[in-house]
Amino acid sequence: MSRTARYFRRTGRQPGSFLVIGLALTLLIWLMGAGFAWHSRATEEDRARDMARGVAETLAFNAAATLGNIDAALRELSQEFGDNWSRYTFERFRATALLRTGLSGVPAVRDAIVLDAQGDVLHRHDRPEPVDMALAEWTAFAAHAAETDDILRLSLRPGADEPLTASRRITGPDGRFMGVVLMTLDRAVLQREMHAGRLWDGAVVGLHAADGAVLAQTSDVLPPDARMPETIAQALTGAQGPGSAALDGSDASDGSDHIVAFDRVGTLPLAVGIAVPKAEALARWREDTTRYFLLLVTLTIVLVVTGLSLRRAVRALSENQRKVIENERRFRSIFSNAGAGIALVDDHGKVAEINEEFARILHRDRGDLIGRDLLELSHPDDLESSAEQAWTVRRGEALSAQYEKRFLLPGGGTVWVEVTLSPQLDVASRDLAPVRPRGSVVVARDITSRRAAREVIQEKTRALERSNVELEEFAYVASHDLQEPLRTVASYLQLLQRRHGDKLDGDARDYIRYAVDGAHRMSGLIQDLLQYSRVGRMGRPLAPLPLERPLTSAVHGLASAIAENAATVSLPDDPPVILGDEPEVTRLFQNMIGNAIKYRHPDRPPEVHVTFAEDDGEWVIAVADNGIGIERRYFEKVFKIFQRLHGRDEYDGTGVGLSICKKIAERHGGRIWVTSTPGEGSVFRVALPKLTADTAQDRRDAAVA
Repeated sequence: MSRTARYFRRTGRQPGSFLVIGLALTLLIWLMGAGFAWHSRATEEDRARDMARGVAETLAFNAAATLGNIDAALRELSQEFGDNWSRYTFERFRATALLRTGLSGVPAVRDAIVLDAQGDVLHRHDRPEPVDMALAEWTAFAAHAAETDDILRLSLRPGADEPLTASRRITGPDGRFMGVVLMTLDRAVLQREMHAGRLWDGAVVGLHAADGAVLAQTSDVLPPDARMPETIAQALTGAQGPGSAALDGSDASDGSDHIVAFDRVGTLPLAVGIAVPKAEALARWREDTTRYFLLLVTLTIVLVVTGLSLRRAVRALSENQRKVIENERRFRSIFSNAGAGIALVDDHGKVAEINEEFARILHRDRGDLIGRDLLELSHPDDLESSAEQAWTVRRGEALSAQYEKRFLLPGGGTVWVEVTLSPQLDVASRDLAPVRPRGSVVVARDITSRRAAREVIQEKTRALERSNVELEEFAYVASHDLQEPLRTVASYLQLLQRRHGDKLDGDARDYIRYAVDGAHRMSGLIQDLLQYSRVGRMGRPLAPLPLERPLTSAVHGLASAIAENAATVSLPDDPPVILGDEPEVTRLFQNMIGNAIKYRHPDRPPEVHVTFAEDDGEWVIAVADNGIGIERRYFEKVFKIFQRLHGRDEYDGTGVGLSICKKIAERHGGRIWVTSTPGEGSVFRVALPKLTADTAQDRRDAAVA
């Protein structure tokens, strides 16, 4: 019997009672949520009113600063014109300049005008000539004429767009009314200032006169004739007004509710008002309430689904536990029977688990290795490098590491193993925390036999290299020492021919000529062998080399052959820079160009074209000719030493030249090959690595080696 069944039997409760309790709890949560939503709405409205009042206060302060600058300019102008009215009546240009100066400090103003006592325009900032325009019927003009107090008035002037105008009375020295100085305000500037302080996209800001009329607004939603409530207008713009107010209202255009706030503009009879749609002010509340109720709905669904799925989840959990046990058993089987040694090492380098194969490699019991640090069993010479590799993997700096090392055996010997390290990855918790390294997995393979075989191969390679060096030295010494007896034989044969040639018959003279010719050919062959053996051995260190220098030197060295054969040799413009030994590269191109001239076609003069191209990190230099060509089957043979395709009676030579070219190209890290069409010509190409920092160092190291 299950624990749940035993619980129901002991308490006498039925599973359905828990469903009733759950539903009651859900209903209670819904009721509490509704009350909370209603309370939070009222709180959000109060917060919106406070914010609207603060915005209105800030905008009123900014408007007061802007209008204060305008009032200061008007006050100076009214004083100046009042004191010097007669003068400016005649000096119109001076009056225009004065108005223009007054405008320079107030960017929110479009123009400045002076009216005389009859309301006619007397001066303008943009022209000295009189303007046929009268503003005697303007309400503000009449108020200035009737009053003796010099106060700032802000009003709408008659016109096509009812310009917003700030004005002051001009009073003469005797107190007589002389006229009015006014400035037309740029509503766009005021609107930008009012826009800048809004916290809601749908909020409407307006500047109101003492009678509540709208002087400027940020949106056409607020009609020009819209007014503040009369009581608020009197309180805000009166001398003893409270300064600010906030209330709820509705828009007559669509009946929507607004939160409205007003604040007085300094000491002026003006007020700034802001109207915020309640729908926008309560937007955050609606979003929060929607999320909250969605959460309640989700919670209700979860409770129902959880109750229905509980039994299924218990069954699934049991099945998963069975699979985990089965997988663990399978892992244990693979771990224990693997052909390689495997050990699991914890964060501190201690062996947490190790298989029998690893213990066999180390000639130790598996139980003795649990809890030990594998570094303790390492050979002293490999200890530092092994520790560095292990810490690199454990710190997560490398995904894996593979290296060879030695372990100490109980009997005093060592065993060579190839170690592969990789991090253990462990999911930290059920909330899917980031996966991070947890110790490491060590896989070891016994490579003692492989190391022994490798050492045998390396020793044979070193012996072969020594043998090659000795052979090269032997070839050099033998070739050098053979030159002297050959010169002696040739010299004495030539001396015999000169002194006793008239005493010899024709056959004897031919024999002497054949012997001298053979000695010369042997000398040439020995000389070519000397050059072949010196490639790389007698060369200089590789250094950056412009190809133009060896190409030019090669052509100069072949000047006589070029002239004798009426050959044409063209070199490329601006050839690249390579890493090379200049004498050897010169010999390379001299042999290639010389062969192109030597194996000429009998029916046409030789034409040799040297070009270069870039190909996948290499410079490919091509020497093309129009000579006799080479059959495809000889493309590889021509680069082997002593291999000739023609008899000596057709073309002289030793068959060593192209072998020298191949050896020079390989010493420089390159390669050489040929393509040809018999009867049309051949193209010999040599590919040399491009000069880079890494290439330069590699080639220098190879050349030194």
